[in-house]
Amino acid sequence: MVETPDPPSGEDPRPWDPERLAAEIRPHLQRTVERLCPRWLRPRCDDIVQVAVLRVLRSREKTEENRPPPAAFLWKVALATTVDEIRRATRARESSGDGALPDGPAPPSGEPDQQFAAREIEAAIRDCLARLAPRRRVAVWLYLLGHSIPEAAGLLAFDEKQTENLIYRGMADLRNCLRVKGLKP
Repeated sequence: MVETPDPPSGEDPRPWDPERLAAEIRPHLQRTVERLCPRWLRPRCDDIVQVAVLRVLRSREKTEENRPPPAAFLWKVALATTVDEIRRATRARESSGDGALPDGPAPPSGEPDQQFAAREIEAAIRDCLARLAPRRRVAVWLYLLGHSIPEAAGLLAFDEKQTENLIYRGMADLRNCLRVKGLKP
């Protein structure tokens, strides 16, 4: 009788089962996406979760690893997928001519000058946000999406004081960038 050697410690002896793995990671991704998703994007939460599950499965398929990845990895995938969907939806709105920030006010419906000014301000805000340090950018982005400091701290897995500092410094950087561009916040 030939004995099969025990798998090295930490490896899962079961064959690759993407359906089981998807069932295990879906609840975590669902909770995370629901917390990250802005109100205007909530109807698409299930779609975002599905894309996140597929991304995780693709990354695990290469090694055919059955164990769920660490929670930090799942959080990063959920955040990246949500941000990608926000960008996609925003680009779709811009190409349709709407041009408003999703959670922001609609552009003025009156004078063409006002519409142009609103688009210029929006472009300046987006450019200034893109110039922020990555941790500040994410904290400020969550804050601008309407998350409180404690909520943002929970989403970022930072303590509240650290999150508060990231937001306040990021908002100061954003205001300074807008001033340099000739806009007074």
